[in-house]
Amino acid sequence: MRHLRCMINFSKFKTIKMKSFVFCTCYANAGIRYLHPERYSKWIKYNGQILDELGAGHIFLIDDGSERKDIGNIAGVDAFYRAEELPDECHGKVNMVSFDSHLGRKAVDDYQGWWRNFTYSIDLAEKYQFDKIIHIESDFFILSDRLKEYIKNLQQGWTALYSSTFACPESAVQVICKDNFPWLRKILDRARKNNYQFNRNAELILPFTHVNKNFTGDRIGEIEAFVRWAREIKNCSEFDFIGQISPEIKALSSEKLHGLLSAFNERSIAADEKDMDILFSLLREHDLMETVTTNNLVGSEA
Repeated sequence: MRHLRCMINFSKFKTIKMKSFVFCTCYANAGIRYLHPERYSKWIKYNGQILDELGAGHIFLIDDGSERKDIGNIAGVDAFYRAEELPDECHGKVNMVSFDSHLGRKAVDDYQGWWRNFTYSIDLAEKYQFDKIIHIESDFFILSDRLKEYIKNLQQGWTALYSSTFACPESAVQVICKDNFPWLRKILDRARKNNYQFNRNAELILPFTHVNKNFTGDRIGEIEAFVRWAREIKNCSEFDFIGQISPEIKALSSEKLHGLLSAFNERSIAADEKDMDILFSLLREHDLMETVTTNNLVGSEA
């Protein structure tokens, strides 16, 4: 596996329109809060509105064998396909491609389902003759115009954003251009040979050519990251992206997030409360919580 290579100066290349698609990995389960179908409905609605700004024409959800009843509760899907039997042509703007079996996640660093879903994107790209793959996980959101424009204009390489809280590439937002498709094909071949088991985090395996640290954002849904950004909010003017946003939290603009972080910082200094209690109290006060209809919600991510 190659290591991170030198940065390419893309400004010297003439912008060429590339046939692109946006995809997320998917596993829906209405009984698990973090995997509720509403998570994917919200992601589809949001990215459908900015698809042109990202320079893409299609959306794919690559699914790890969700139950049909849960898939049926995901709003906004135009076409459903079996991963094992793709049609010759892709007819929908928003497409769900589902595997027959569920691999899931057996340990923190053993997530076969994600690896199968993620690497399958190269099969879609090659079959339907795409030039660029834009990967945005289903709990991540691109906020700023400058990041949308950056993603749209990328023409070479394998680019990831960066999590400054956790000091690592952010694998939840990646752009893979056609010149790097052979590397993704090699990873898929390796994954299939190993039954999609790597036992290392994806950030340590994926062969990024560039990790861009110039955009402001993080896994805000992680309380550690949220608290850190709340402490530093005076130094931040705008967020370019946010991630790990739970389904019951309404869409956050950079402005709303800025206000929420500022309010959290003020209250956490003055009050003797747990960070999570303060956060959910503020979400309700700022009308940023919405009802997720389900029975017997349990836990977070499976």
